[in-house]
Amino acid sequence: MSMVSIGPLLSVRHLLALSLALNVSLMLSVILEKAKLEEQVKGCPMKLEHTNISPFTGDGEITDNDETIINLDHGNPTMYEKYWQQMGDRTTSYPVITDCLKSGLHRGMELRWYLLREAVNKSGIFSLPDFTPEFCNYWSRVFEPLPAFAWLKCGDGIEDCETFLRGHKIWTRSGRYFGVSPSFVRISMLDRDPTFNLFVKRLSRIRSPE
Repeated sequence: MSMVSIGPLLSVRHLLALSLALNVSLMLSVILEKAKLEEQVKGCPMKLEHTNISPFTGDGEITDNDETIINLDHGNPTMYEKYWQQMGDRTTSYPVITDCLKSGLHRGMELRWYLLREAVNKSGIFSLPDFTPEFCNYWSRVFEPLPAFAWLKCGDGIEDCETFLRGHKIWTRSGRYFGVSPSFVRISMLDRDPTFNLFVKRLSRIRSPE
């Protein structure tokens, strides 16, 4: 009887040991692969400076004569074109380029939100929502949300923010299209660097209407 019961017992133990070994091996493989990708991401040509390759980079700054129309209604779907062209064969490595994009896009959006908030503070007649930082499981750290669209509110008694900004050659999407007050507008944060830089510079100069 004892010999009969020992066989299955050893078999179960062997299976548990094998399962544990496989899980440990898989975890080590994932950790090593992520470390390898992070090393490659460090070499991604994505800096905050506009002189380096960035998914946001355009073809140079735009001279602001206050007549140039800045259209941030929907954003620019071609904003990544130059980046993909300059990345070349590196785009064939899907895991690497995915991590590069995640890292580069985050840094780029972080800078854009910073510049937008600075412009809003300098103008003094606009406001933006505040976001609660949240933990990101992928990067294992806390990030502040960086939406692709910003909700800008006009103050100082401006009831129609879209019309007000159009007077400054800035095209946006009124909040009335989304069931909220027309004192709000939706602004796309996804456009080429020259366009976005021109936008924040012009926005920072806008003052309360007399």
